Amino acid sequence: MRTRLLIMSLFTALTMLGCENSGTGFPRGSCDAPGKPACPDYPIQLIIEPDDTELATGTSLQYQAIAVYNAAGKVDVTDKVIWQTANTDIASFNDDGQLQANIPGTTQVNGQLPPQVRGASTLRDSAQITVADKTLSQLKMLPASSIILTDIQVQLSTIATFDDGSMQNVKDSAQWVSFVPQVASVNQTGLVTGQLPGATDVSANYSNETVMAEIDVSGLMPRELSITPIVFTLPRGFKQAFQAILVLEDGATLDVTDQADWAIIDENIARISEDGVATALKPGVTGVRAQIFFDSRTEIMVTPLTVTNATLTELAVQPEGVELPEQQKQEFAAIAMFSDGSTLDVSRDAIWRISNPAHAVVTNSFANAGIVKARTAGDTLVGATIDNTEDFVNVDVSDATLTGLTISPTTADTPANTRVDYQAIAQFSDMSSLDVTPYVSWNSSDTNVAIIDNAGIATAILPGFSNITANYQGQTATTTLDVNTASLTSLDIEPDDATLLPGASRQYVLTASYSNGTTANVTDDAAWIVDDTNIVQIAPAGRFAGIAKAIEPGSATITAIFSTLEQTVSVTVENPAAP
Repeated sequence: MRTRLLIMSLFTALTMLGCENSGTGFPRGSCDAPGKPACPDYPIQLIIEPDDTELATGTSLQYQAIAVYNAAGKVDVTDKVIWQTANTDIASFNDDGQLQANIPGTTQVNGQLPPQVRGASTLRDSAQITVADKTLSQLKMLPASSIILTDIQVQLSTIATFDDGSMQNVKDSAQWVSFVPQVASVNQTGLVTGQLPGATDVSANYSNETVMAEIDVSGLMPRELSITPIVFTLPRGFKQAFQAILVLEDGATLDVTDQADWAIIDENIARISEDGVATALKPGVTGVRAQIFFDSRTEIMVTPLTVTNATLTELAVQPEGVELPEQQKQEFAAIAMFSDGSTLDVSRDAIWRISNPAHAVVTNSFANAGIVKARTAGDTLVGATIDNTEDFVNVDVSDATLTGLTISPTTADTPANTRVDYQAIAQFSDMSSLDVTPYVSWNSSDTNVAIIDNAGIATAILPGFSNITANYQGQTATTTLDVNTASLTSLDIEPDDATLLPGASRQYVLTASYSNGTTANVTDDAAWIVDDTNIVQIAPAGRFAGIAKAIEPGSATITAIFSTLEQTVSVTVENPAAP
């Protein structure tokens, strides 16, 4: 059952301590007291992550430091923290918070944040790191293949699976080589940059194992730069992360979020960070702009952003009533509900807490916020706080042990250029089960036939058979993927010739027909573009693919690109005053 701590939240308690010379804020009486000025925004708590982890000898890990502020929520302060370990023989830091695992053993990791404003206190937090000798069982490159452009980059990763079943990204410990550096160069952390059109392989060697990635530096021209989410509405004081997607002539899509120059048209209404996170400041209508520079070209896109005066009425942490075996993970979400009936996923920016850290830990780092890892058996609460509103749900950590792993679908038969979404389910000694899809190591036995990413999404490439295998904490499951010889014959978009009012949304669906008489929904596999983004905008790819929003009266053409075919439909946006 959901529990709400309405009288004294952990967040409020920390704030009070921060103002009373607790070592987590201002000295008592320096502000917010009779005759004293109001307290400025200042950090009241430091959180370093990961909280408790294990590394293989000779590898490294980037730590992250999050400061909880009295008013502005949480801020990444990794570059401001002084990093140390209790035993530098076991593990040691560089100045940027990257830890190097040296010899086997366990030691304490310490982070210290100097005062950020005048009168504030130094904040500290600690964690534990264990370094162990491990034997490499498997090394995998992600992504296995990439399409980029000149001056466009892609980050490669090398995922090591060790003999104890643990997995670790060892990209910073691998030796990277580009076979044709004139086409694409690679640095020593696996960041690839396109130089000239062409193809090359990039290799990574770790612990005498070598894996490869195929890099295609395309000479095709871009058809559209898109921003998602499109035509967004955001309550004042809240944040939204935007993504920049470049669609090429052949329908290939490139995520260029990290390389885009982000801006807000009217900075009085909102502001945006270098990584595309917008903060709503005051009610009004403005635009989010992304600009990409590559190969002596510039692409620009603007999507409308409306800031409202809606107020937060409730926060809900989901899911409820979770039972989680020891050493397993569960992702939670924090959903904010507002006075105008709108909702917003605030998981990234919420402050996450665990009532009993002996039973579980929860992450606050922005990319992984809300992920709970069970430690020891017992009950605990996981909670999220934002804008002085909070919600908590119960987590029952059991001592059940992992007994098996299954994959679904058990068999799959699909044409080339389509995707199959796999799911991995872990079984435990108490007869419970858990979706562990994001945490397993996925592999395809024949990458010429199909490849699979770390989310369990397989892409069919050429006709043939490939075994899809999932490895998780010593358990293995395998299924067969059959890529058939059916050829694509036609595409159909629904709805056809839609009419919308400004502000309305419509989900478009793309259906592919094949020579063997089968059909498939390929909405998420296609690239979507529109010829007049002043009239209508459409999400080009990903989980929002095919969702269009009307902006102003007029007519436009929506195009879906899939494999070797394209299909178009017309859309009309009518003036609401028209009969």
